[in-house]
Amino acid sequence: MGAPVRDKERQLDYLRKRAAMLKGMLDHMDAEAASAKELEYVQKQVGQIETKIGQFIKDWKREETQ
Repeated sequence: MGAPVRDKERQLDYLRKRAAMLKGMLDHMDAEAASAKELEYVQKQVGQIETKIGQFIKDWKREETQ
């Protein structure tokens, strides 16, 4: 999604946008028509968000110790 996000406000904005995108995907999934492949895609997106959160935590801790 572009260049690294370093400041807290932009990091939170990034997470809000990713969460909104994920919610939109889930809202548009139909329980009767959804496939395992679609659910795997949601899982992949959640994993990517978890990875970003881990990076942001490291950034915030680094910032707190400076």
